[in-house]
Amino acid sequence: MTSATRMTNCRVAVLALAAIAIGPQSQTRAVAGQQLTPNSVPVQVRLAEAMAENQDWDEAIREPDRGLSYAEDLYENGIPDYALQEYAKVLCDVYTTKGQGNPHRAYARYRMGVCAYELGRPEAAARQWRRLVVEAPESPWSGQAGRALSVLSADGLGVVSSGTAPALPDDLSSSPVSRLALAEQLLDCGLPLIASKEYLKVIHVVTAGRPNPLQAEATYKLGICHQRLGRLKLAKTAWQQTVGRFPDSPSAEQARSALTRADELGDVLAAPRDPWEVIRR
Repeated sequence: MTSATRMTNCRVAVLALAAIAIGPQSQTRAVAGQQLTPNSVPVQVRLAEAMAENQDWDEAIREPDRGLSYAEDLYENGIPDYALQEYAKVLCDVYTTKGQGNPHRAYARYRMGVCAYELGRPEAAARQWRRLVVEAPESPWSGQAGRALSVLSADGLGVVSSGTAPALPDDLSSSPVSRLALAEQLLDCGLPLIASKEYLKVIHVVTAGRPNPLQAEATYKLGICHQRLGRLKLAKTAWQQTVGRFPDSPSAEQARSALTRADELGDVLAAPRDPWEVIRR
């Protein structure tokens, strides 16, 4: 079997697991207040129950369920990058009302891995699945993640990295904390452009322009996003802002190091353009 054939078979196997997990659209809508499992009750049953109880359907489904439903729609319509963002919002309690539980974190993290794989980032997918196995070993989605990791490891096609995705903070009830956690997940999944939007929200939006203790880290990480997008000038601007606005923060020290490396890289890229001069050296 050729390497290309093995890679094709691996992709088919992983996406088959994804198909088993997501199933038909009618099977994947979240049930309010219920942990999603691979055999979750169809949403039509929950709707019928709500109607029988004279409940308003909008009230019968909670905000995390809405976010999950939107993520499923995006994935089913071939938009895995934005689907990943919505699953990450569910994971990080962006849709969760303060004081309410979130039963969908394990499922959301599993689906983030599926989206990352669909986007051609198997190492990011593996990191999400490894984190899921560590964080929620009793969840049925942990078992699904283990099977997906086994498929990735088959036929010598295992991913190189053995790391895990970022862990979630213990308390996500603060908007700056949940948004920063969301940005971290997106950046780890290889979506720096979408992550940069969330870092900007931490800096400018979530506290309505008032200072918050996460702005220094968010500004530094915004520079990382620009760097990964090849926008070195914007990256340096963000790091300079980190140093200027938050000079005594740990992020400022990281930004100073990043600026030094960026300057060194600039010197290398500005090396003589005459190939004969390079050869003579």
